[in-house]
Amino acid sequence: MMPREIIIAQINKCFEAGEVPQKLLSELDTLAQANMIECAKPLGDYLIKIPGKHQPGKGNLARGLRTLGKLEAVDSLRSAILARPDLPDSTLRELVQHITRGDSEKATDALIAISQAALSGIWKPPIESRCIFVNAMTSFFTGLHFHRAPEISEEEGLRGRRELAKWVGKQGGGEVLRGLASHPLPEEKKYFVQGLSFVDGQTVSACIQALRKLEARDAIPDLIRVFDREDAIKSLDKTSSRHIILHDLGAYRRVLYHVEVWHLW
Repeated sequence: MMPREIIIAQINKCFEAGEVPQKLLSELDTLAQANMIECAKPLGDYLIKIPGKHQPGKGNLARGLRTLGKLEAVDSLRSAILARPDLPDSTLRELVQHITRGDSEKATDALIAISQAALSGIWKPPIESRCIFVNAMTSFFTGLHFHRAPEISEEEGLRGRRELAKWVGKQGGGEVLRGLASHPLPEEKKYFVQGLSFVDGQTVSACIQALRKLEARDAIPDLIRVFDREDAIKSLDKTSSRHIILHDLGAYRRVLYHVEVWHLW
């Protein structure tokens, strides 16, 4: 039987030359089954160069991306996402899930790198794809929508939250604020104040709750100005949003009842 090292070298040579036999392409899953992580980077580089638009779940590109995911090749997955802004939403969601299930430090680096590429205009996916990524990043760093929050270090969490904050005011910023508001930090107070001007009632409510947890007395004038937008709040599709916001404002008032500015109510 041919030694494993020689098999890997031959496979990688095919990927690097861009001349891959169809038999190998049709059996890419075997690389993951044999845990041939040494093939991940050459495979990833090869997949980036495959021409044509990707079809979800079909073809060599789909098989290759699934293989990278099974190998937990975070660096190659990140490169594939950045190089293929044409990936369908379902494929992007799957690749990001593979990234977040891998090593937490590598996952943190990869998510931040993709985020920075998106914010700088290097990565230009469709709006829906961008939102899928931002939502996934929010869930990873804040635990939003997770039954059990990912196990990441405090340093990784802080790095991720600081990167997330850059999305406030951009597409997907509401989801970011709702995630950050679940466990607000004092340094994030300015973002929650900014969120009070959002149209989405759920985001406004989350920001009010976050400011209340932080006992941000200097934010009271901004909270009172929410009432100036009552007509806009009424026009929201979910009529309950207005009641949620008024309830949260009332709770905030009870916490800070001793502040004289509440006579403005």
